Amino acid sequence: MTTNDHQNRRQLSSPGQKDQRKKREYTRVEVSLPAHLGTAAGDVPGEVKNISFDGALVIVQEPPPLQGVVFDLTIEIPEHHYALLTKAEIIRVDIYQNDDATLSYGLGVRFVEISAEDTEFLARTVLR
Repeated sequence: MTTNDHQNRRQLSSPGQKDQRKKREYTRVEVSLPAHLGTAAGDVPGEVKNISFDGALVIVQEPPPLQGVVFDLTIEIPEHHYALLTKAEIIRVDIYQNDDATLSYGLGVRFVEISAEDTEFLARTVLR
């Protein structure tokens, strides 16, 4: 999925979007990184579209876990041969209708657990 694909989607819902943006503590950086959500139902592939020290926007094609459920989130940084391993919680879900009438889901996630090493790596590479 490219950046243009994301821009061509029609947003169907976004509850509480303004409230969530007011609560952001860190600036988000636009990216395009592969991700995997480890859920009780199995591995769900996705793409990180923006990231900060405390969270990210992850686009997935499958219905997401319930809001508030903590899950494993792996974010790959291919150009550095590195993967961030976090535990994350969904705080917002936006539903998009793609041009081909399929749905995709924009997950606003908050990192509830991230190592000091991964935080330092983010600061040195992705968030610089």
